Amino acid sequence: MNAQPDFLFGKLAVKAGFLTEDQVQDLVEQQVEAARAGIPTTLGELCQARNLLTFSQVQRVLLAQEFHDVREEDRLLGQLAVKNGFASEDEVARALDEQRRLYQEEHRLPKRLGEILAGIGTLSEQQVDALLKAQVRLAGETVASAIAAPKIAVPAEAPAELLPQTIPSE
Repeated sequence: MNAQPDFLFGKLAVKAGFLTEDQVQDLVEQQVEAARAGIPTTLGELCQARNLLTFSQVQRVLLAQEFHDVREEDRLLGQLAVKNGFASEDEVARALDEQRRLYQEEHRLPKRLGEILAGIGTLSEQQVDALLKAQVRLAGETVASAIAAPKIAVPAEAPAELLPQTIPSE
């Protein structure tokens, strides 16, 4: 059981209007009790068991959660691209906007930022590979310390958004 993703699951379910904050609090308490009893479970499983969410609603929240995680990784890649002079802040911001638009329209995970920037000619495949390798090396560090690290060829901070604008509907 990973508490952080379930915390995000709860926030996204509230944002989508599927659950109230009180319901999430009750579910988290049940989740803790179940874990103490040796029965780890997710908030999504508890929501379905209590008939608070349908399978489809749980899947929509899980997709939004996965999109959030992708965006966090891609923001770092964008920051690295700007810092290293591979892309401008504006190019990264436009690519992130395009990624969000595609997510909202297609109701699935869109292309990753590196693919988008390579597709429009901003980055070469070699630059994308170098940025991805740098990103792996920086895993576990905070974004702030990653930006303060010596250049490897990356950009300044792109606009931040903590959660996706919308959770796609069916």
